[in-house]
Amino acid sequence: MLTRRRSAEQGTAKYKNHLLSAATIDRAKEFGRNRATNLSRMIEQYGALLTAPEGRGGTPTYTSLVDRLSGVVNLPDDEDRYRADYTAYLVDKHG
Repeated sequence: MLTRRRSAEQGTAKYKNHLLSAATIDRAKEFGRNRATNLSRMIEQYGALLTAPEGRGGTPTYTSLVDRLSGVVNLPDDEDRYRADYTAYLVDKHG
């Protein structure tokens, strides 16, 4: 388990010879609490994302959430026509 020591004069926390801003750690913990996770899990997921092998064709692999959401939105069979219609709509709207 990592131990945390704060240096009052520096405002930092030290984890295994790595200096991290105490404010950054506190913000990250709050971020995690707001999303029902913890700092260790977020760091683990980030590390896994950074070190994940790329998928076929040089495209990055996606997280399980993205995989679960894939296919939720069904586009019309004629996607090119849909895109052209939507592009025309946006041009009309924003001129």
